Amino acid sequence: MTIGMRKTAREDNHFLVVGLIAELQHMIQFRCRLPFAFALVLATAAPFLVAGELQDGADLPTPLTAPKPREADSLDEIAEAPVKPLPYHGLADDPITPTPQSTVSQFVTDVDDVEPYDILERPGVPVGWYAAVEVTAANPRVSNRQQSDNLLSGSFASPVSVPSSPLGWTAMPMLTVGYRRAEGVGDLSVSYRYLYSQGNSSIPSIGGGSGTGSSRLQMNVVDLDYSLADLFPNDLWLVPRQIRLTGGVRVAGIDNKSSASGGTILGQSASNTFVGAGPRVAIESMYPISSSHWAVFSRLDAAGVIGVDRQTFSQSTGGVSASATSSPSTIGVPVVGVRTGVNWLPEWGSGNVKMSAGYQWERWFDLGTSTSSFNELTIQGPFLRGEVAF
Repeated sequence: MTIGMRKTAREDNHFLVVGLIAELQHMIQFRCRLPFAFALVLATAAPFLVAGELQDGADLPTPLTAPKPREADSLDEIAEAPVKPLPYHGLADDPITPTPQSTVSQFVTDVDDVEPYDILERPGVPVGWYAAVEVTAANPRVSNRQQSDNLLSGSFASPVSVPSSPLGWTAMPMLTVGYRRAEGVGDLSVSYRYLYSQGNSSIPSIGGGSGTGSSRLQMNVVDLDYSLADLFPNDLWLVPRQIRLTGGVRVAGIDNKSSASGGTILGQSASNTFVGAGPRVAIESMYPISSSHWAVFSRLDAAGVIGVDRQTFSQSTGGVSASATSSPSTIGVPVVGVRTGVNWLPEWGSGNVKMSAGYQWERWFDLGTSTSSFNELTIQGPFLRGEVAF
């Protein structure tokens, strides 16, 4: 009986130990499986969480390539869409730094591709220093209304009025030096023009008989100008391609003298000298013809020259001789001029050479000391002009 009780106790102890071991093993497996299951759940849910966060457009990454533009559905959308202008030939690719001297001879064709204010420099207008030489075959004419009034009244009863002789054709050169600034800002130039002409004639009636006369004219003109040019894209030849506005100052000196003799008059002379300065304005328009290398131009300019005028008269008849000079008079001389012609940009000049030819007319009014003693000067004739940029 004692042996049976011991056996029963050992069996109970055995089952107790086995139960404890089984419980311990179950607890260990549960604790190990819990973190593993938790990690598995997180790994499975992570892509969905990230996808949900990226639904906001601000968090999406920037694509490396631009998206393909949507095709327009109608012609109205195409017309309203912005158009990027094409660059001019000869201009720098860098929109900040222009080339030192960009020239474009094909400006008539290319100007339609871009707005004038989207370019650095005006096409066909070289930037930098330039010089021009112009020669006009001038035919000056003086309308003589000059007479001595009462300057010689103490010696001669009638005022002295000397007839003018026609002036001959002559060459009137003009030199111009200027500098054009970039981006169409404008150019500053100075021009000098010189004219000298003389003529002789026969006088059918002077001093009771026939006689001879002579006249001479000398003129010096300096123009200091600032010009602005702008372009207007168009395909109509009636509309100008370019408008050029000029403002500046004109300084002028004009001296003309006439003399005559015949019959009882041994000698007779009258001279007028004027020196002055004043404002000057001009407007010039250009119209393309046939190709980009040829264009017709026209220009209208006006000036108001204010200065001092003096007149001198002399006469010798028999034993009586007298001469007198008028007091200086401050006068204003209106000047009006027009010219028209053709511009040519040769291919071999690469836009740096421009040739011009045409005809010009100019009138100087009221050169005199009073309303009863004055001259008017008219200059007209064909001209040739060459300009080089460097």
